[in-house]
Amino acid sequence: VPVLSVCALSKRWLAPGWRLGWITVHDTDGILSSAGVPDTLLKLCQVSLGPSAPLQAALPEILRSTPAEWYQGVLKALKASAGCCVERLRAIPGLAVESEPQGSMYCMVRLLPNALAGIGDDDVAFAGQLLQEESIAVLPGQCFNAPGFFRVVFAAPPEVLNEAFDRMEAFCRRHAEKKVGA
Repeated sequence: VPVLSVCALSKRWLAPGWRLGWITVHDTDGILSSAGVPDTLLKLCQVSLGPSAPLQAALPEILRSTPAEWYQGVLKALKASAGCCVERLRAIPGLAVESEPQGSMYCMVRLLPNALAGIGDDDVAFAGQLLQEESIAVLPGQCFNAPGFFRVVFAAPPEVLNEAFDRMEAFCRRHAEKKVGA
């Protein structure tokens, strides 16, 4: 059975933006090779932005010297941050968390139609106005072919997330109030 195993420092070591990862291929019967998978992977690696040379040089030491208990601490921290994220988002008017994160550092949040004045379910308008008014950056769902949603990353600790969610909640309440009072 052919197997592709993918790993990246950006996720496992909580270093978004590092763009340093690898793919391990097990293909003893040549099934993936005959389908052109290795050539496609090579082309993909040549067109995407590559990691910096210092990161590449540091990778062996990072892998060698990271203690096993560190991973458990990361998982515990991510679980706490994910719980904070879901709890806070579900309490904000105009937003809905359709499914809880499972194995990621982000969740997709739905904009309830017509809940926020001047925004509706326009994820690009929401992201732009949230950034302009509250200095909170989220990615519009259209980046992921999911219009009407936006992506929140919860790699930060709960105390940092809570400050961001306080500001996001204030933003949503202001825009909900404009609609009610209009």
